[in-house]
Parts: sequence; structure tokens; C-alpha cells
Amino acid sequence: LSTEGVNCFYCGSLITGDVFDKNFDGYLSTDAGVLDGTTRLPSEFCSPTTFMVSSVISGWTAALQYMREGERWMVYIPWNAAYGENTTNGIMGYSSLTFDIILDKVID
Repeated sequence: LSTEGVNCFYCGSLITGDVFDKNFDGYLSTDAGVLDGTTRLPSEFCSPTTFMVSSVISGWTAALQYMREGERWMVYIPWNAAYGENTTNGIMGYSSLTFDIILDKVID
């Protein structure tokens, strides 16, 4: 899977719950305890984003290796598996991140 592409819905937030990127209104890090997988689903107006598995942050690459099409995971990524010590796209260095990820499709 590491050389393949994927279509994913995702909602990325800092550990504080501040959203920094998303393509649907998914769960945030601050929603712990209420994750049921049947709410906050992508609407008919949402579209998945295509990524190459090898070109995302290492925390995503690791998670995607184990996900199957249709699965939804809440992934907590430590700073060293995210953007490291550098500020990137407005995300401060040393930031731990959370992602609500739905793997829509694996692209061969």
C-alpha cells in the first residue's frame, strides 16, 4: 500500500481541538468519549481527497498501511511523526496532531 494512492475523508486538528485542515466535519481531539462512527459523517456535498501514501506525513503513512477501505480511524500523531520541529502550513513545530480519517478507496 505504501506506493499506492488513496481517497480519504479527513479532519485534522491540533491536540487542543483547533482544526487546521479538513474535507468534512469530522471528530476532533476534544471529542474523546463521544466517537461512535455513525455521526459526523461526510455529507453528499463532501468529496474525498486523493493522496499518495508515500507522500504524506509518516504518522499517516503508518496508519494507512493497516486501514481497509471503508474504515474510519481516529489517529493521534506525535510531533515527530507529523511535521517535526518545523512550522509547516501554520502548524507550529513540535505539535501533536489528531485526524479523523475515513479511507474511502485504495487506488492502484
